[in-house]
This record gives sequence, structure tokens and C-alpha cells, in this order.
Amino acid sequence: GSALNWGLLGPRLARTHRVLALDLFGHGRSGLPAAPGLAADRRMLHRFLTEVVGEPVVLVGHSMGGVLALQHTAEHPGTVDRLVLLSPPVPGTAGRLDLAMLAKRAVLRVPGV
Repeated sequence: GSALNWGLLGPRLARTHRVLALDLFGHGRSGLPAAPGLAADRRMLHRFLTEVVGEPVVLVGHSMGGVLALQHTAEHPGTVDRLVLLSPPVPGTAGRLDLAMLAKRAVLRVPGV
């Protein structure tokens, strides 16, 4: 997906909110960085939020963007007011319970987190 996926929802949200849609590297109209990968996407998102937006946001991430949004929020909580995750991929546990993952998910269900 890309920022284009927000073509129907974005204008509706923009009626009452400021809406900015950002492509991950290699998606939509964005090119590839010198060193592609999720780390490059995290740097781009952080720079965008601090240099362009300049205030805490409601960060919405879809699919891999959800993983990126979650990682960014964990690393830079002061840049995010609220976090919305839409169908992020969940790491597999190969049939085992991942207690650390369960604990993180439990904490994220606490109101205000």
C-alpha cells in the first residue's frame, strides 16, 4: 500500500482535522533510500514529524506502517498523542507463547497508553 490507500478516508478526515499521508520508502511515489529498510523508514517518519508537523500527532499506521508507527511511538512517545494501528503484521511465535509480546500488548490496552 501507499498514501494513495487513504484516498477515500483522507478527505473525509480532512473535513475536521489536518491530514498528512506519508509514503514509506519504495511505496507510492517515494523512491528508495541509499540503505532501504525499516530503520530508514523510522528515520524518515521521525524527521517528518519533528521538522514538518512539529507537534504531537494522531499517528495512523496500516499494515507495515502499523509496525513502523508502533516502533516510532515506543522510541519517541513525545511526538505521538494517539496511535491507531490497522492490520499490522504480528510476529509469529512458532507455536510458543511469547511472554514479552503478550506483556507489551497488555500494556497497550491500558487506557491512556
